[in-house]
Amino acid sequence: MGKVTRKALVGLIFLLVIIVIWALVQRSGPSSVSTGLSQTEVLIYLATRDGTSLVPVKRTISPEQASPQGLIEELLKGPRPDEPWVLPLPAGTRMHSVAVVDGVAYVDFSAEMIEFHPGGTTGELLTVYAVVNTLAQLPEVEQVQIFVGGRELETLMGHLDLRTPLEPDFSLVLEEH
Repeated sequence: MGKVTRKALVGLIFLLVIIVIWALVQRSGPSSVSTGLSQTEVLIYLATRDGTSLVPVKRTISPEQASPQGLIEELLKGPRPDEPWVLPLPAGTRMHSVAVVDGVAYVDFSAEMIEFHPGGTTGELLTVYAVVNTLAQLPEVEQVQIFVGGRELETLMGHLDLRTPLEPDFSLVLEEH
């Protein structure tokens, strides 16, 4: 089997696995971070304007939205107009899918995640750990692996190995804001 054919086969198998995982997650229903009568408080991680740190930002969402998909959707909304923070993910980035299997959240983003990323070591770390830290607050998520366009990445911008799932890292998070 040639290299191109082998890569295509591996890509197809990966895509099928993601679809099956997505279907299983959809069937099992949403999980929640905390339960309340009508609202749930969660954190999303946005970046400081100078691009040096992450900031935990509280959001109040419905319990149904307190799921891996709901948290990523909330993160992708970015800051509210009255907030001094910025979205650490590139503009136009969309989530294709997210599924949790055995404590690992597998998140697949659109190509904009790479195409429009400004680069830099800190920028890459802020992007990746905004996603990882946001998802890791869910009790069923211990690690996160990021994919783009259904493909496993060696790295996003050349600085952080994304071939294996990552645990949360709060070393870039500002405690006081």
